[in-house]
Amino acid sequence: MSEIKGMLIDLDGVIYNDTQPIPGAKETISWLQEKGVPYRFITNTTMKSRETLAKKLTTMGIPADRDQIFSAAYAASQYVRQRQGKCHLLLLDDAKRDYQGLECKAGIADYVVVGDMGKSITYDL
Repeated sequence: MSEIKGMLIDLDGVIYNDTQPIPGAKETISWLQEKGVPYRFITNTTMKSRETLAKKLTTMGIPADRDQIFSAAYAASQYVRQRQGKCHLLLLDDAKRDYQGLECKAGIADYVVVGDMGKSITYDL
């Protein structure tokens, strides 16, 4: 068997379901840390910031830092950041936290970022 070089670990359904950790998730992360295996958490959520996701994991007893988390919303923020564009965000307020430092306001924009807004999305918006 070859040596593990690193792990990308999905969050929802792999580390937790809603507010409950998956059995063995904490132990698996502890094992990776003990063995010195680098890992990052990945998720396709567009509703929560990396900061909120890190707090959620920590609350479940799984140590996490926002820099260990790569989300769909964060990927979009990095795309806009690298291109130094202006953006219009159709995201929940929490997810907008990953866009700090970018010029994001309604009106003229180079990029429109659309995420899951649940019941907050309207035709007018």
